[in-house]
Amino acid sequence: MPQINLLIIDGNNNFLKDMKSQFSVDRFQVYTANNCREGMEIAQRVRPDLIISNIDSPKLDGWSFCQLVKTKPRTEDTPFILVADKKEDFNPLKAVEVGSDDFLVKPFSFEDLLARVEIILKRVSDKKESPSLQTKTASASFSHLSLPDLLQVLGMNQKTCTIMVEKGERKGKIFMEGGIIKHAVLGNLHGDAAVYELLRLTGAEIFIKDGISAIYETTIDKKPEALLLTQLTRLDKDRKTTLQEPMLEKLFGQEASFTLTPDLQRGLERIEALGLIKRIRR
Repeated sequence: MPQINLLIIDGNNNFLKDMKSQFSVDRFQVYTANNCREGMEIAQRVRPDLIISNIDSPKLDGWSFCQLVKTKPRTEDTPFILVADKKEDFNPLKAVEVGSDDFLVKPFSFEDLLARVEIILKRVSDKKESPSLQTKTASASFSHLSLPDLLQVLGMNQKTCTIMVEKGERKGKIFMEGGIIKHAVLGNLHGDAAVYELLRLTGAEIFIKDGISAIYETTIDKKPEALLLTQLTRLDKDRKTTLQEPMLEKLFGQEASFTLTPDLQRGLERIEALGLIKRIRR
């Protein structure tokens, strides 16, 4: 079995040595770099099977590096994991936008990292073994990002994609074209009913695949913010929900202006301007 080329980029030499020492030398060939510029040179030379990069890097940060990697013919399909030194430095919505496949915030265990690496490598392997399902675009995991947040950022960026939500044996899909939600399915449920149940699946695995490979009947034709307004209202009224805080307040409350990204903030302002929603006042 050929070795897996793994490229790790971080400004902390102790971190690099620790990571390199823990990956099995029989299975992984680990390359390291102290910054993303150096990492880009290595990536073009060795064509890694997976890149793990810190977002904090001089001259070329991890965000820009991830985007750059995706534009180069030799590395456009290379999966990517972004790492932040601390939680407040990380923006999971931006990770979606730049094309990262997963992300971690330090400190994290090697077991956690290895598990994510294995999931990504298996997904790549499955894709290669099923040529009929291949597309030129990436499939990425965003289980740390809530489904409502994810739908909003994809809508604002007018994405055409398939969102797969999995928890145990329950597996659903949401189809989006040009930022508009067109269809959703979960078991025997379709349309709005499927979205409602998908929003209830807390702790689910979430994957995004660019483009749509399935033929479906349009059961929804709504922008994410309009759909979420209806569905999250239902969730807030459902006393059986296990959400830790009301979703409407989390997404649209007065305190949200301190945490929303500029794109989400502009989106919220557009919703308010249309009279679709008023901020919840305490």
